[in-house]
Amino acid sequence: AQVGALTSDSVQAFAAIQFSTLSSSQINALTTDNMALLSGEQIQRIDSSVMANISTDNITALTSDQTASLTGDQLGALNTNQIRAFAADDIVALSLIQMQSMTTDNLAALTSDQVAAMETQDLRVLDTDQLGALTTKNIEALTSDQIQGLSTTQFASLNTDQVRAISSDNITALTASQVSAMTSDQISALAANQVQALETDDLRTLDSAQIGALSPDNIGELTSDQVQALTTNQIIAMSSEQLNSMSTDNMAVLSNEQVQAIEVSDLANLSDVKIEAMGSDQIASLTTEQFQALTSDQIRSLATDEIAALSIEQIAVLSTDSIQGLFTNQVAALGTDELSSMNTDQIGALTRTHINSLSSDQAVALTAPQIAALSSDQLNVLSTDNLSVLTSGQIQAIETDDMAALTTDNIEALTSDQTSSLTTDQLSALNSDQMLAFTSDDIAALSSDQMAGITTDNINSLTSDQVKAIDTEDLAVLNTDQIGAMTTDNISVLSSDQATALTGAQITSLSSDQLNAMTTDNLSVLTAGQIQAIETDDLVALSTDNTTALTSDQTASLTNAQIGALTTDQIQTFATDEIAALSSDQMPAMTTDNLNTLNSDQFRAIKTDGLQALSTDQINSLSTDNIASLTSDQSSAMSGNQITALSSDQLNAMTTDNISALSSDQVQAIEVADITALSTDNTTALTSDQTESLTNSQLGALTTDQIQTFATDEIAALSTDQMTAMTTDNLNALNSDQFQAIQTEDLQALSTDQINSLSTDNIARLTSDQSIALSGNQIAALSSDQLNAITTDNISKLTTDQIQSIEVSDISALSTDNTAALTSDQTASLTTDQVGALTSDQVQTFSTDDIVALSTNQIPAMTTDN
Repeated sequence: AQVGALTSDSVQAFAAIQFSTLSSSQINALTTDNMALLSGEQIQRIDSSVMANISTDNITALTSDQTASLTGDQLGALNTNQIRAFAADDIVALSLIQMQSMTTDNLAALTSDQVAAMETQDLRVLDTDQLGALTTKNIEALTSDQIQGLSTTQFASLNTDQVRAISSDNITALTASQVSAMTSDQISALAANQVQALETDDLRTLDSAQIGALSPDNIGELTSDQVQALTTNQIIAMSSEQLNSMSTDNMAVLSNEQVQAIEVSDLANLSDVKIEAMGSDQIASLTTEQFQALTSDQIRSLATDEIAALSIEQIAVLSTDSIQGLFTNQVAALGTDELSSMNTDQIGALTRTHINSLSSDQAVALTAPQIAALSSDQLNVLSTDNLSVLTSGQIQAIETDDMAALTTDNIEALTSDQTSSLTTDQLSALNSDQMLAFTSDDIAALSSDQMAGITTDNINSLTSDQVKAIDTEDLAVLNTDQIGAMTTDNISVLSSDQATALTGAQITSLSSDQLNAMTTDNLSVLTAGQIQAIETDDLVALSTDNTTALTSDQTASLTNAQIGALTTDQIQTFATDEIAALSSDQMPAMTTDNLNTLNSDQFRAIKTDGLQALSTDQINSLSTDNIASLTSDQSSAMSGNQITALSSDQLNAMTTDNISALSSDQVQAIEVADITALSTDNTTALTSDQTESLTNSQLGALTTDQIQTFATDEIAALSTDQMTAMTTDNLNALNSDQFQAIQTEDLQALSTDQINSLSTDNIARLTSDQSIALSGNQIAALSSDQLNAITTDNISKLTTDQIQSIEVSDISALSTDNTAALTSDQTASLTTDQVGALTSDQVQTFSTDDIVALSTNQIPAMTTDN
């Protein structure tokens, strides 16, 4: 009570040492006003044990200067209630040493206001135990400056509750050093909002362990700025669980370097959603090792733009399973360079759906080895549009077995440029249905080498339009088996250019059916060489329509064997100009049947040299109709041997014009037996030159009927040799005109037998020239009847030698008309025997001149009767 009654002056008057003796009750008796008036020295003298019992009111009454004067022991002795009684200013007034002297309990008892009032330097002197004594509320009360003022050691000593109590703003206020000093436990204790409050620079200071301590939830709450601030080492430190907890937005903002920092194993464990969240640049930035680690499901989660952004190196490490698992739109998004970089196993892993979804640019980008790696199933699902844009190199890369398995629709889709690039092996592998799928343009585009590689079955299956499209040069390279495989329908549609392009060997290989299938127009344009190449058996089998189509140039080119093989029906189809075109070498090759089957127009068309070339057997076999149809040029062109070979019937079949046109040599070549058989029409037709050319044997063989047909000029044309060869019958068969036409020298050449055989009619027909031309022997050979048949004019013109040649017996038989006709010169020339033989009637016919003319020798010779 006494202490309590002290005035302020009294209290202030107390010596400092006096306060050391005061008990707690005495101190507590001081009024709060007096308590507030105590000097620092007085305060410091209060015993620590006494200080521990001072009331909270008195503690509260202490000024900040007084609290600043408290010793460490005094502060340390204070209980939690007393500590709480300090005003914020009191706390501020505490020195560093005083702060260090505070117990952990007292620190823990501080109110939020008190803590908030602490200076940063005060906080910095707290040891880790003291700092650890701060309650979470105290931590919450700390200002950002206070937080920043903590040393890294202090900050690292905070327990997880304390750390969790730090406000977001204070987290943001942390220095990079403080953040980097945080323990893994502290890191893992951070709440989401605290993590989000970390500044990016501070976040970047976290080491691998600290990053690893971040909970997946916290990772998931990182802001995009924070995520972008993460170092590659921090990314490396993240587990797959942490990475998977990252938001899709944050996955999308990772830099390429950050993405590349993701551990291969962690990347492989990322969810499809996270992979899907990545952008094309990020996916493109993945290392080959990372990309190779992606699962098929992860690959399937890639967007088309991400697929499109893949590098060649990334594509190269794609597993076949991953490729097989791609969506069609992903395959469609592959760049051409990337697609072309795939190895053959990868290409083989593409599904039919994948192949079908390829764009034309992608299809064109496939390399030759890739094309070769495609299975037949894959090739068959290539769209027809894509097939049609493949390059020549790509087409040639298709395996022959795969080519053979292509559908007809796909074959049909090939362009002519593509078909022209097919290898011979590829072409030969095609079946007939595939070959039928080629358009005419495709066939036309094939090279000679390609055509040569087509199988006979495929040749056989070609349509008419396809055959018509074959280039002539290509057609010419087909071997004989290929040509033989062509159907008759196909042969029938060949163009004239194609037909003329066939080689000799090809023509030879054609069957008779094939040849007959040729159009007549095509047959008519075959060259000489082609015609000659036709086998004789095949030529024989040609229809008459086809032989009719042959031109004269073609028939002229037929070989002798071919000519000889022709049938009569075929030869009958030859036009006259074709017959005319046959050479002298060809004509002898004709069979006798064919020669005889020729109609008159055909026969007349035979050239003269061709006719001349016929053998005697051929000539002898000619029908009389053919002989009758000979032109004058033909007949006159026949050789002597040919004329000789003619039978009498053949000779008689000759027209009179042709007979008359025969040359002398031809006439002389007629057999004697045949000359005898000549009709009188034909002998009538003989000219004087011809009769003049008759041999003696021929002339001697003539019948009387034949000789009677000779014109007077023909008789006149006979030579002396010919006249001597005439039979007496023929001589006597001559009519008066004929007889009178005999030349005098020819008459003179007649033998006495011939003269003696002459009829009295012929004798009577003698001209005066003829009669006086008779030789003495001929006169002597005349019978009395013959002499009497001589006309009186002719008698009177006989020469004296002729008169003297009259036989004595014949002179006496002369008619009185004839003796009367004798001239005085003739009578004067009579021999004495002749005179002596005269009858009285004969003598009486002599004129006085005749008698006067008698010589002295003749008169005595006269008989007495005369």
